[in-house]
Amino acid sequence: MNWGPQRVLIFLAILLCGLIGLSSLSYQLGLNGAASSLEIKLSSSLPEKIIGAGINDSHHELLNDFLVSRINQDLAFLPMSGYLNNIKYCQAQVQSLYGKTYHPPYSALRTITINWSVNEHPQTMSLALNCQHNWPLLLFSQFILALLLAILLISINKPVRGSNKQIVNILLAHGHPRSDAIALSTAANRCNAAQSQALNVVITKAPQHTAAILKFLDNGGFKNSSAEHLDWFRYGLQKHPECLDDAIHICMAPATLSLYLATGRVVIHGVDIKLPSTPFFYYFWYAQRRHQNTDNSEGWFINPPSNRADRNADIELIDLMQQYGGHYKAINDLEEKGLRAKTLDQNRSKIKDELCQVLGETLAAPYLFELERDPQTARFKYRLAIEPSDIVFFEHKSRFAPKAATASHT
Repeated sequence: MNWGPQRVLIFLAILLCGLIGLSSLSYQLGLNGAASSLEIKLSSSLPEKIIGAGINDSHHELLNDFLVSRINQDLAFLPMSGYLNNIKYCQAQVQSLYGKTYHPPYSALRTITINWSVNEHPQTMSLALNCQHNWPLLLFSQFILALLLAILLISINKPVRGSNKQIVNILLAHGHPRSDAIALSTAANRCNAAQSQALNVVITKAPQHTAAILKFLDNGGFKNSSAEHLDWFRYGLQKHPECLDDAIHICMAPATLSLYLATGRVVIHGVDIKLPSTPFFYYFWYAQRRHQNTDNSEGWFINPPSNRADRNADIELIDLMQQYGGHYKAINDLEEKGLRAKTLDQNRSKIKDELCQVLGETLAAPYLFELERDPQTARFKYRLAIEPSDIVFFEHKSRFAPKAATASHT
């Protein structure tokens, strides 16, 4: 049982209320029991003694007062039997007899009425009952009962309803104790809309991580996440169903494009992707133009005419490939034929295929190409859609490169 501060306070409150309530109830029931028992006993014995004493005339006031005093003396101490009785003893005093009222020296806790008849004339006497309680025994016995009641009530789990019931069932299925499962499920009630969506993603795709995501969300995780973040989270869980931390890392990674020249790899939103050699250099070249705003073109490069190669831009690609180990065939092709529209189209298509194969079309789209028709040449021009500030270059492999899932391709 999880005895947190809140649960302890609830337990103590139940214990205190139970002690007060049970003690009051026991007090009243004790008085009722004593009054009922004495009424039965006195009804069977007291009238006979009164009749036997020969004092049956209500007009003999002095005799009646004497009778009352004797009755009061006889009933001044009435011990109660039983080891667990919370009443030590009682006393009864006459309140009324033969129509005359008397005033006992104490307030009546209960009233006993005794009826009999003399020569078919009904007679009535009322007695004021007062009792002395055994308070230590009463309080101790009711404390034990209140303690048992508090333990019973605090041990009863509240019924779980709605989505929380589903969460509890998932946690139970994965080995969590019921008390812990219920406590963890309450985190779902504190989630905002984005966090609830993230929780649903885990429940649907990787329910084994439900406990971990509930703790993460309760600490503020995904509180300000966008729909795009959640798309990346779904992707992360799909790629790393066994590791929630890796999925969260991909989701929370910066939306940047990092290019590592030394290894020919790119990292997109925390996902490490190995591109084939030649498409990588073309991707790097387009990224460099976008980032550096070459020729004030804002990264746009107009495809060369279909019948004539570009003999200026090809030098940039040749130098890049020669410096960082490009494929000799791609280098020779550029040296002999120049940069042709067909070559650019093929490599852009290859880049798109590779990124979409790893990320899917939706996630890859911001890191691919956008196109416009150039008004002067009527040819299409292309550039990377990503903002220049979100492009990062690494000439050497950095030990601080983002951690990510690796998807290699030959």
